[in-house]
Amino acid sequence: MKDQNLYIQIRSKKLGLLIYDARLASGKTLEDCVNMTGIPMERLSDIEAGKVSPTLPELEIISFLYKIPLEHFWGDEVLSEIDLEAQTKKYKQLMSIRHRVIAANIKGFLDDKGLLEEDFAKLVGLDINVFQEYLLSEKEIPIPVLEIIAKGLDHRIEDFFDTQGIVGNWRTELIETQRIKAIPEELREFISKPINVPYIELAIRLSELDVNKLRSVAEGLLEITL
Repeated sequence: MKDQNLYIQIRSKKLGLLIYDARLASGKTLEDCVNMTGIPMERLSDIEAGKVSPTLPELEIISFLYKIPLEHFWGDEVLSEIDLEAQTKKYKQLMSIRHRVIAANIKGFLDDKGLLEEDFAKLVGLDINVFQEYLLSEKEIPIPVLEIIAKGLDHRIEDFFDTQGIVGNWRTELIETQRIKAIPEELREFISKPINVPYIELAIRLSELDVNKLRSVAEGLLEITL
């Protein structure tokens, strides 16, 4: 019994530290977590301090809130040891690059249409000096202004979205996840089984055939079965 009590104390302390560390890494305050989870402030404080251990349902909702796999709390990885200064510098550099890329995209679209900067600024009702500052990346473009520019160029705002950087890759993964969720459950289950990969590959190859070739294959299969 003593050994079990000692294990519970040590495990509770470790869980508390991992939960506290996960909250710091998520950038949330204790008050944020209390409001979002409904776990009382005193209990959540005691959990982080290792005075009491969370229940599995509590840990599950905490894991969901912090966007961290539940399995993390059975490991030893520390998440909050992130160099925030370096991360901030990285994100600032990323935004600076994106501003220049957007400006370059606008210039490219203007060239495609054979439009002069002055004429286009007048067309969409923008001050020419401010517009040129946008194109030189000397001034950041607010979203409503970018929407006006996009419309004037016969483009969508989505045409300016990041598609190759870390944000673009994240969006791609998110869209792919949403597409997978839209597939009926029985098909998702079928796709998830490695044994069914040959069938999926066959379906891909058949989908790439033109109508005449596909009809020929179907007729061949029909002859075999008759």
